[in-house]
Amino acid sequence: MKRAGLTSRVVEANGYYEPRDALSHDWVVWTQARNWMPLALFNVAENPAQYLRENKLDVLILTGGNDAVSHSSEDTFSERRNCSEFAFLDVAVEERIPVFAVCRGMHILNLYFGGSVEADIGASKAQHIATTHPVEISNTVGGIYKRALLETNSFHGQGFHDDGLAPPLTAFAHSTDGFVEGVLHPVLPIVGIQWHPEREHPNAHLDIALIDRLVNEGKFWHAVE
Repeated sequence: MKRAGLTSRVVEANGYYEPRDALSHDWVVWTQARNWMPLALFNVAENPAQYLRENKLDVLILTGGNDAVSHSSEDTFSERRNCSEFAFLDVAVEERIPVFAVCRGMHILNLYFGGSVEADIGASKAQHIATTHPVEISNTVGGIYKRALLETNSFHGQGFHDDGLAPPLTAFAHSTDGFVEGVLHPVLPIVGIQWHPEREHPNAHLDIALIDRLVNEGKFWHAVE
């Protein structure tokens, strides 16, 4: 059985200070539907890199939740989570563990490789928070996502355009208002998408095909085929 490591979001208790790591039930259901063992990765491990190695993962999934960059006292930014996920990525890159990054996870991926993230997408939020919208696929990816407009879900108030894209990454999808919605590494087995595959949307079957191929083949493919 494949072992899928799922990063956790940091949340606060109601009425008192007690930071907690949390993971949506949707992710557990989604990974078990692949016949994989879901393993929650915590943000308070004393040695995140060793913690990841000991879990012997077949795939690292960077999940959503929390802002990737801080912008106000009211945001959900967690420095602890960022540090943990950067350490997890160090191990994944070194050992060529497949990485599937989702929403905030794609932002972290972009930051890790030297890109930038807009802390607040401002007026564009109405088109990107708790809604659906079309995504333009500019390059086919592994023969799965074709050049077309696909309808996806959207739950993000941060993002980045091509001018903020990390130099090693390639963008393969954009929203119609110009935000990057899909990235991949041309050499390493790493993919990031802005939408949520674990939540309902019209093209969720394509996300399943992508991650299944990424994990089962243990290698990657060129962006354009």
